[in-house]
Amino acid sequence: MDASRVGAPSRSKGAGAGRSGRTREILVSFAEGLGVERQVMIEGASVEQGYQEALAMYVQGEHDQVESIEDRLESLIDRQQA
Repeated sequence: MDASRVGAPSRSKGAGAGRSGRTREILVSFAEGLGVERQVMIEGASVEQGYQEALAMYVQGEHDQVESIEDRLESLIDRQQA
């Protein structure tokens, strides 16, 4: 009975080496997939940040334009009332 226990690990060692290699391939493939996904997320965040900055600049420009129009209208009203 002890002899069968001693023999069993040597057989599973050979089979385990094949599984170990396949497991390693799966893990490497998974890690590469995560790396690609991470890069896409980083690039997406960069695009999103650029969009937010451009939008903020546009909104600020519109706000400045509205203030300028308001100032001109106030000036015209003041002139009409004088």
